This record gives sequence, structure tokens and C-alpha cells, in this order.
Amino acid sequence: MTQLFCLVSMPRSGSNLLHTLLNSHSAIICHGELFNRRAIYSALDRWHELSHARKLWALTYRAVTPVGFLERHLDATSKARKEASALGFKLFPYHSRRILQHVGKSQEYRVVYLTRKNPILQYASDRSARQTNKWLSVEQHTRLEMLDKVTFCENDFRHYVSRLCYYDKSVRTVLRKNILLEVAYESIDQSLLQIQEFLGVSPSNALRTKMRKQHSNDWRDRFTNPDELEIALSSTEWEAYL
Repeated sequence: MTQLFCLVSMPRSGSNLLHTLLNSHSAIICHGELFNRRAIYSALDRWHELSHARKLWALTYRAVTPVGFLERHLDATSKARKEASALGFKLFPYHSRRILQHVGKSQEYRVVYLTRKNPILQYASDRSARQTNKWLSVEQHTRLEMLDKVTFCENDFRHYVSRLCYYDKSVRTVLRKNILLEVAYESIDQSLLQIQEFLGVSPSNALRTKMRKQHSNDWRDRFTNPDELEIALSSTEWEAYL
């Protein structure tokens, strides 16, 4: 019997890294962002190779019946990849409320919930990705390329963290009845065996990916104005992350 799962990820928490690691297991198929607003990232098709008409049809069908689209896609995947005993997809909290609720109501899904402990580095990662349009990193990227600094703005940071809290509350509320495994970005490597056991596959120590964590873990390396950040966040709830 195939175990369905959903990789629910907070923004900038290493979802590309984890989902590609899982896909290197012979018994796991984890689709990418099936509910990305502009595209459908499936393990069955390469989005950029589809015709314009096919893309338009798929996006329209998904918009009209998102649950039907998901179930049809997973069924097609199961038939095409009969070796998979764990079948899932990646979902961000802002992708589709209806799909999040569908997963929450279903007893079939196990949920891997990917979070990040350090909101300062999470903020830096998000703002860096937005200003450079680099959302992932592969092995050949140099360290210099990965250290794109951003400028800290206290109001912007507080707004960003508030949005993260809203997403987290939504996820925990909707998925409270699911069997859920929470994994932190900082401990992805150490959690791989536990995740595989959670998904019901034979654990392997040989999971591999070309993806890599993108940035330094020293927050001072991530900002153009680290002293301003330190002054602003000292004596606040975020001081522990400095």
C-alpha cells in the first residue's frame, strides 16, 4: 500500500534540499510545488518542456478543481511509478488553503512539517533570494555567489516574522489531526533516517542531492548593516538568535 505524504514547508526552510534528497530514495516520489501560482512542478513532467496549450489547460484545471487535480495527479504518478511506496508533494502554507484543508481532513496523509528555528537567517535568506532571484543553490555555486548581503530594516523584519507566525498557526490548526513529523532546517541531515521511517520506507544512508544550503550561518555575514540589526533586536524576543 502506498503511503501518501505532504511536505509542508515554511518559506526558506530548505524544502528544495529535502525534497530532492527524498527523491533520491528508490521508493519515494516527492513532487515539487504542484500548487505554485505560476507553474506546476511535477516529478512526471518538466514544466518548461510543455506546450503553451498544455500549460494553460493544466493551470485552468487546477484552478477549477484543485483537489481533483491533486488526486488525479497522484493517481497517475502511482501508475507510472509503481516502485514508489511513499508518494507525496511539496506545499507552502500560502499555495492553496483548499489543499491544506484537504490534507488536514484526510486520514491518508502523513505530514512532514519543515520549519526553521532562526527567523533572522530566514529573513535574510528570503530577502536575498528576492533581490537576486536565486531561490536555490547547487554544488557548483561558489561561496561568494551565495553570500548576497541584504540590508536589515526593523519594520520589514517584524512584518516578515508576523507573516511567518500566521503561516505557522494556520498549519498547526488545519493539520492538528494529521500524523505529523516536524523537522527543522538546521537538522535536515540528522533527520533523514527518521523521515524515511516516518514515511514507511526502508531507511537508506545513501540519499544524495546536488542542492546545498545556500548561506553562511553567521548572521553578520548576511547583512550590510549588522550593527544596526544588533541594536534593533537586542533586548527583544529575537535576541537569543544573535
